[in-house]
Amino acid sequence: KDYTGEITQEAGAQFYRFSGKLGDLVTISMNTDSASLDPYLILMDNDLNELTFNDNASARRDARIVQFRLPKDGDYLIMATRSGIQSGTSTGSYDLALSAGEISLESGAVTVTLHWNTGANLNLYVRDPLGSTVSYSRPDAPSGGALQIDSNANCQTPSIQPVEHIFFSGASPIPGDYRIWVW
Repeated sequence: KDYTGEITQEAGAQFYRFSGKLGDLVTISMNTDSASLDPYLILMDNDLNELTFNDNASARRDARIVQFRLPKDGDYLIMATRSGIQSGTSTGSYDLALSAGEISLESGAVTVTLHWNTGANLNLYVRDPLGSTVSYSRPDAPSGGALQIDSNANCQTPSIQPVEHIFFSGASPIPGDYRIWVW
């Protein structure tokens, strides 16, 4: 499901409800093109117990909860808000996306995927033959490189199945060496 909303001084949070089942994997993204909004996500159960949260999933300041495993059958609430919540001052419009299941990885002329099994925040880097590096701090490159998934950002919302994935769009890769490293 996709939603749009706006955080204002008067309405510092928006709530979204969904139903899930024990063990479902959910991914929630809150993205903005507004330079003045710093998105922040909180996932709660129906009793308003905070389950997980995320602030600044990437260099773009977007918020993302990746592949969180639901602890029980029932209704859940997503709080789409801003960094600092009530004391925060950032405002602007946003897009919110909710998906269930394992994330489908994008394919491309070159794809690099990192999987691991801890709550650690590992970072994948790929330098293309033109010298641009794609990573959490620079998720896009002029060569068509893009970071699709950045898991466990700042160790805030550990995923049960963390993955980082970078792909280069196009039918054929740019010729040359691609350098890959993990930090």
